[in-house]
Formats: sequence, C-alpha cells, structure tokens
Amino acid sequence: MEEKENYGFCPACGANLPENSTFCPECGHRIGDEQSYSQQPGAGYGYGYATDRSPMTRLQGKLLVAFIFVLIYGIMSIFGGLSLLTINDAFVDQLDQMLQDAGQGTFEEFMSSMGYNMTKSEFIEMCRVSAVVSLVSGALCIAANVFMYKHTKRIIATVLVAIAALVNFGTVTYSGFFSVFLNVVIGLIMAYLVYASSDSFKD
Repeated sequence: MEEKENYGFCPACGANLPENSTFCPECGHRIGDEQSYSQQPGAGYGYGYATDRSPMTRLQGKLLVAFIFVLIYGIMSIFGGLSLLTINDAFVDQLDQMLQDAGQGTFEEFMSSMGYNMTKSEFIEMCRVSAVVSLVSGALCIAANVFMYKHTKRIIATVLVAIAALVNFGTVTYSGFFSVFLNVVIGLIMAYLVYASSDSFKD
C-alpha cells in the first residue's frame, strides 16, 4: 500500500497534514496558530484527539450554555409533543367520566373553572396544534445541536434556534402571551449565544 506523503502533523489532533495546509482536514485547526496553542495547559500532539480546550474541538463558554439549554428544550418539546398527540376523544371521554365520578362536574365545567371556555373538540384541537408546534420546535433545536456539536454552520444553527423559539407564537391563543413571550425571549437569547460563539465554529 502506498503511504501518504507527510508534510507535518496537526498540533491539535495529530493528523497528517497535506502540503501547504492552512487548516487541518480532520479537526479544522488553523495551521500557524501553534504558538498560542502550545501556551495552553495540557496542549500537545495527540493520537487523533486534542487534550486542550480548543474551541474548535470542544464545547465551551457561551456555546456550551446554548448547547445545554437548547438540547434540554428540544428533548422536552419532542416528548411533550408526542404526549399531546395521544389525546383524543376516548381520552377526553374517560377524563370526563373520572371528573364526574369524583364530583368535579363535567370536563367542560372543569376547564371553565381553570379559565378555559372550550368544548371537548376545541380542547383536542388545541392539543394537536400545541403538539405540532412542540414537535417542530424540538426538531429544529436538535438539528441546531448537531451543528453546534460539530462546530460548523454557525449561521444555520443560529437561525434554527431562532425559528424554534418563534414558532411558539403558534400557541399564544392557548398558552397566553406572557408564557409564550418568555419562551421566545429565552430562545432568542440562546440564538444570540450561538451567533456570538464565532471562535468555536469552523465556518
């Protein structure tokens, strides 16, 4: 087998470098930053991975905060959306019977006492709309997390997080303006943290 010509090793991951390399083809480390790299505690030539905390190879700082929050929100949204999809006529009828057996009145009376004046069919429609919004928002967040984890496509990751936050306005009729507005604001803050983490992305 013909061996590849070796023009040096990447100081971040130890991979062979092609001739006249500007970036490492394996981890994206900028060649020529060795001086700043070597001054970091624990930096050195590795065996396919970096031992430092280079932003090109590890989540840290603002990006780490955004990654954790977006991941948790994405997982919760997907599970919440799937749970809402299970609510149907049979479920509501069973709940209605349970409320009457407990002396709490009918389902519609119970919803009215909670501040929601809606019929069973309107309640089911609300659940379906909320489920779709949750699933879409969660899927966008998970997609953004993939880009954050790979440290690539910063603008796309930012846009995905922002859209995931803004789609929550689709449930403002049912959830109330304040709670939706709060979710949107937090989501947009996370989008800004992703956008502001340019040093952690290869592109």
